[in-house]
Amino acid sequence: MEKNPPRIGIFVCECGGNIGDVVDVKAVVEAAKNWEAVAVAKEHEYLCSKPAQEMIMQAIKKNNLDRVVVASCTPRMHLATFQSVLERAGLNPYMLEFVNIREQCSWAHGPKPSTEATKKAISVITAEGKKHDTPMELRVAVVPSGKDPADLVAQDPGAWRETVKASVTAYDYLITTALKQYDIKTPSGKRQVMIDLAPVLQQVSHAVEREHYINRISKALGVSEASIEQDLKRTIAQGLSTSSSEPEQKRKVEPSSVLEQLERVTLFLLLHSPDDKRKERAEELLKLELETTSAAAILKYIVKSDGQTLTSLRSKLPSDLSSVLAEWYLDDSQIENFDHVTSEKEWRQVLKKLQVRATNVQLAEISRELRELDLRLELTPEETARQAELLRKVVELQRTLG
Repeated sequence: MEKNPPRIGIFVCECGGNIGDVVDVKAVVEAAKNWEAVAVAKEHEYLCSKPAQEMIMQAIKKNNLDRVVVASCTPRMHLATFQSVLERAGLNPYMLEFVNIREQCSWAHGPKPSTEATKKAISVITAEGKKHDTPMELRVAVVPSGKDPADLVAQDPGAWRETVKASVTAYDYLITTALKQYDIKTPSGKRQVMIDLAPVLQQVSHAVEREHYINRISKALGVSEASIEQDLKRTIAQGLSTSSSEPEQKRKVEPSSVLEQLERVTLFLLLHSPDDKRKERAEELLKLELETTSAAAILKYIVKSDGQTLTSLRSKLPSDLSSVLAEWYLDDSQIENFDHVTSEKEWRQVLKKLQVRATNVQLAEISRELRELDLRLELTPEETARQAELLRKVVELQRTLG
């Protein structure tokens, strides 16, 4: 049974001048109206007011909304208010997404009208800001202990803006914290840093961005980037192996033919490919109709999860396919000699070998069928047509071999 597509309502608050003086609220609403699954988008001077609450309730009922996004101030002040609005309208109160565009956008860029603040508001309201002009980037701003950003802004708006300017990416913050936490002059300290940071780094899907962080850690620890890459591979491998539904008694399926052995080499290299190359390479393998068990199903998942990390992909796989993927990744016959990401040249060489081997297997199967037909004294019309079809197929396959 297919699920109905979501129907989302987006409501943006001007918060008097706190938001409206800096963020172009009307522009935000007009942008939201064009987003997929958005059934209604409206603004109001004070969304927390009784007339605005009534407006939201009527919009939920009239437009049959099943999800609501409120973009206004801090949820500390009004999360319960708007959850109550949803409940009174007959909607699950936990189908509310509360977005703080006052502290995160208006106060961070104000007090004057700001195009950047408007862009950022548009970006943070949508669930996938990367689809819009301003990419989402999680950053960490350190505020005095025990203070809420709203308190800091109320006391000194200028200090809040300086705090935001001094913010760093979440990855940089975690790296700095780990480097300060341990004695990086000792082997055990360096090892502990990598234990903490390897799971973090494997979430960075962009190759250049990940190289930037690896380079920073390499210099701080005084170790090679290759060593850090190796720790990342080991962490992914451990995560994959522990995700198996049969961790203690995992059944190892041995390749049943030379072709399957070559396929396993290729699948191993596919999983160790850069995240941004994996989809393209999976599409190439899908065309070959691999014999390896579950290959087609897993390759289709890889194609759908364009550019995602292996860990993210694994989380979306059914448990049985996750176990198979772990087996491919941890193939003992390959992993001992593998110490680098597959280059495009190496991939083409292996893929060509696989294509040639697969073609030769097909030719052998066709030859057996043709021999069986040749041994018959007389062919039926259907068998004659089949013989002609097989001969045409032989010519086509031989052409692919060059």
